[in-house]
Amino acid sequence: MYARRNVCVNDRATEAAAILIPAKPTSQKKVVVSCVAVEGDAPLRFSWSRDGGAEGERKRYTVDTLSSHLSSLTIPEVTAQDIGNYTCRVTNAAGTDTFTASLLVRDAPKLQPFYFPKENQLLQTIVVSCISVRGSPPLEFSWSKDGLPLAHKDKRVATRLLTDTISTLTVTNVRAEDIGNYTCRASNAGGFDSFTAELIVTDAPKVQAFYFPRDQLAGKKVVVSCVVVEGDEPMTIRWFKDGLPLASADKRTKITKHTESIVSLTIPEVTAAVVGNYTCAASNRVGEDSFTAPLIVNGKLQPKIGPFNFPREQLVGKKVIVSCVAVEGDEPMTFTWFKDGHPLAADAGRRVAKLADNIASLTVPEVTAADIGNYTCVASNRAGEDSFSASLLVDGRPPRLQPFYFPKQPDLHKKVVVHCTVLEGDEPFEFAWYKDNQLVVADKNVQVRTLSESLTSLTVHEVAAENVGNYTCEASNVAGSDRTSAELLVKDAPLLQKFQFKEGLSVGDQTAVVCAVVGGSPPFTIRWSKDGRPIAADNEARSVKTLGEGVSTLSLRSISASDVGNYTCVAENAVGSAAASAALLIQGSRDFVPLHPVGRRKIYDNGTLVIENVESDDEGLYQCDVSNGVAPPLSKTIKVSVHADWSQVRDPRGERHGMTSVLVIHNSARKDATAYVCVAKNDYGQTKHTFRLTVLEPPESPTDVVVTERRSRYVSVKWSPPRRPVNRYVFRYWRKSSRGSVLQEQEVDGMRTSLMVTNLHPGTEYLALVLAENSVGFGDPSDTITFQTAAEEPSAPPMNVQCEALDTRNIKVSWEPPPADQLNGELKGYYIGHKMDGTPFVHDTVNRDTEQRTFRGLQAASTYRFMLKAFNEVGSGPASEEVACTTLNGDPPAVPSLRVTGITSNSVSLHWNSPTSAASPVIRKYMLVYAATVHYTATVAGLQDFVTLH
Repeated sequence: MYARRNVCVNDRATEAAAILIPAKPTSQKKVVVSCVAVEGDAPLRFSWSRDGGAEGERKRYTVDTLSSHLSSLTIPEVTAQDIGNYTCRVTNAAGTDTFTASLLVRDAPKLQPFYFPKENQLLQTIVVSCISVRGSPPLEFSWSKDGLPLAHKDKRVATRLLTDTISTLTVTNVRAEDIGNYTCRASNAGGFDSFTAELIVTDAPKVQAFYFPRDQLAGKKVVVSCVVVEGDEPMTIRWFKDGLPLASADKRTKITKHTESIVSLTIPEVTAAVVGNYTCAASNRVGEDSFTAPLIVNGKLQPKIGPFNFPREQLVGKKVIVSCVAVEGDEPMTFTWFKDGHPLAADAGRRVAKLADNIASLTVPEVTAADIGNYTCVASNRAGEDSFSASLLVDGRPPRLQPFYFPKQPDLHKKVVVHCTVLEGDEPFEFAWYKDNQLVVADKNVQVRTLSESLTSLTVHEVAAENVGNYTCEASNVAGSDRTSAELLVKDAPLLQKFQFKEGLSVGDQTAVVCAVVGGSPPFTIRWSKDGRPIAADNEARSVKTLGEGVSTLSLRSISASDVGNYTCVAENAVGSAAASAALLIQGSRDFVPLHPVGRRKIYDNGTLVIENVESDDEGLYQCDVSNGVAPPLSKTIKVSVHADWSQVRDPRGERHGMTSVLVIHNSARKDATAYVCVAKNDYGQTKHTFRLTVLEPPESPTDVVVTERRSRYVSVKWSPPRRPVNRYVFRYWRKSSRGSVLQEQEVDGMRTSLMVTNLHPGTEYLALVLAENSVGFGDPSDTITFQTAAEEPSAPPMNVQCEALDTRNIKVSWEPPPADQLNGELKGYYIGHKMDGTPFVHDTVNRDTEQRTFRGLQAASTYRFMLKAFNEVGSGPASEEVACTTLNGDPPAVPSLRVTGITSNSVSLHWNSPTSAASPVIRKYMLVYAATVHYTATVAGLQDFVTLH
């Protein structure tokens, strides 16, 4: 594209003729843009900018002055980020001129893989989404089956462009002819991409009806066959009696498998013990089917229950009573009620009663969603039993979700999008996403969107290790809920478990350590090294073995001094590597200083060491080395400990009073508590007396302080007592993060070592310790522990909720979080609902750091209501008061078309076209912004379309 400008300040000012830019160059191609000054005196100075910012400083761009009137801008590999408006500015002493042109880049589309559910049944509805994660708009989507374009005549198979980058394929009431390979193709001006997925349909089994003889006599043999007339193999066929599997060891029955689809049941001799309902159940990977027939012995009449039904009108909140009547059967009879195959719980609020010998009733005092299900009445007597089932439903059908799947092990930092689709059920639906059973909170990397009434999406913009886990989509309505889950796995670098050598090893000992990979994507390669040098697998002294994927052992058969050092295990895979190290130390591997016989220390020829008048600095390890110069040297290590000094005082008092000896122990400690013996001797013999010294000390610290039970407002704590008796314990606790937190105490009798701490705040972290006290005083406190109470739902709504209409299509909503002391846990985010009058709320999820949200794409001149709930890991709190805002009536005016109509030495005249439309019929005023070195503004009345600026 080449253009020309005709604006001149004076006779020899510069004039930039144009910028020549290729029309929509392809991504990754080189682009050269030229700027020509068609008039103006040299010297000329060229400069370039993109969207108002200087480009000359960017390393990716090259600016060259090819001649005095020609400059070029080179982009080596154009990408989407280079799109913008490029301006060439040329300046000389007489003035400046500029010209601007747009650069558009053609980027080919890139499709995210999609998959059909693994198991699909006939007449089922299936929806898949084709998503372009890259590419320049506009995109064009097309679908084909087995290489042929999809025919739009069949309304069961429909495609829909959901957004600019998402196309969906819906197959309603799947048939056998729908099986095949479906291809989605996305194209634009830069190229195309396609992806193909296979749709496979399997068939569930169908059991043919069978019956026992009507007039079966006792003592006779009976045979019935179970035939599966439909369904894909392999399949499993089983027999049941009265709901319990028939055991192969039961001699009263015999089961014979004739083919994959025919299994017979033989009862050699009919007795009263075999009377009952016999069921044949067939199942395959798609589903199952069954048929039940009663075996009745002639002469006894088993029960026959008449049909019953629950009311069909709106039942929520109402009382419901149904009666189960046995219209046939010998008395006495026993009635039993079941819900969804399980006996009715006594504490579920439902009541059962036997009104007569052949009538039983079921009462549901107030119907809720928890009461929805299949109810079965079973009547039995000596001849057999009968049952009848009826469904209790509320208005509407519960949702049924189609399974979703993540791409198989996407690379780290890649974008992943999955969709959760409701196939059946009555609107409106509420959606929620969970990761590892914890509610997903939207943030900058993870985004949850509701795309339509029956479709929600989960987007992970850059997959990281913390995003790995099981993701669950839940949809609910007034009639019930449904869930479907999928696992997100990524390719990740190895993660090693730390290892260490056993302490106290000596020369000659054996030892081994295990290096285990506890995370990452296999396969792994494991290498060992010592002090940076590799250890060979066939090393005789050090053995390396691989026990399995990601597990390796290092064994040392006989430790020597040369084995002391640092050992490192390195694990590698295709993504990265990890290392773990540990040091091997052995006893005696320390440095000993040669001991010379000086002063108090004497060494005799036989190797005896004598230390006279032992002092505290004589304490330590002593090693004796012996060698004859032929055999290997021998070593012996001993430890010398120096005890606290005792002093003995003699007190001569003369022969009349005898002699007195006093033992004084300075700074008595626990180790001094023992028995002491005093011995007195003379020429005629000796005598002795024993004294026992007891040292009183405060108790030791309680140990093993643990929280055994944790609730939202109380915890149970226990600890291990000290060895000495304790009079009482004091449990101290305080909030960890609260400023000015008050230290609180609770006393416990010395005989108890547990405590329940009450009146705590939900979702709050506390610090605590335990003190023990005896008659001497308090001992040292236990180690401080940290515990956190369980969370509760927030007890207050978001505050100061306000809304503001920005224009005809957008409304901004702002709020403040609930008070911190009423969050009752860690705030995860907010549910924000919006609706028009007369419609239900549509809820979105925003993260906890967001305190405003702009709703876009609304209807003009319409009133919308907004409400918010705060939620934590437990659930959501109360709703805020609703606020209402009305979008503006009419859009802002379009941009006027501005042109210069006259120039003098000190003025310029401007004209423009007044934009008018039905949406903006009245223009109140125009505002002009102009600048040389300083920005100025001018306001013009809305009826005027020209102005002269001086």
